[in-house]
Amino acid sequence: MVYLIRYKGLRPKEISSINMSMINLAQSTIEFKQDGHRNIYKLSDEPLQHVLTYLKTIDPLKRPRYLSNDPLFISFNNRSNDYQYDYANEQPKRLSTRGIQEMMKDEVRLAGLRKLSAKHLRNSCILDHVLSDRNDKEIQRYFHLSHPHSLHRYKVYKES
Repeated sequence: MVYLIRYKGLRPKEISSINMSMINLAQSTIEFKQDGHRNIYKLSDEPLQHVLTYLKTIDPLKRPRYLSNDPLFISFNNRSNDYQYDYANEQPKRLSTRGIQEMMKDEVRLAGLRKLSAKHLRNSCILDHVLSDRNDKEIQRYFHLSHPHSLHRYKVYKES
């Protein structure tokens, strides 16, 4: 999840919405279709291995099925020490956006790092794109930014 936020610029809401049908393990890609746009994010070998290892740790009865609308990231119950399953929908229970944010906060605290959030990591990714002198329109489309002025603070930082 950290990789997807920091290096691909996804929001926790977008990570929470990833279904198994959006993932192509053979091509190492995640495909998003939003607002008539199609974004394909290429995963390098290490993050792909993390995803595969994560999927193998899930009990086969609760594991998300490939090429289905099952969520990639599943809610975990610390009391029962097991992944949760939504029996009404007959699929694993989706990890919520808030759950992702809390998990990131806990991991940062356990690592002894300064306060860091998903927003900080996403902003770092946007800044990387601005510093690499990419086209403003391309950056706006890639990060789903609604207004051209939203890149202003990154450009100010670049010039300072």
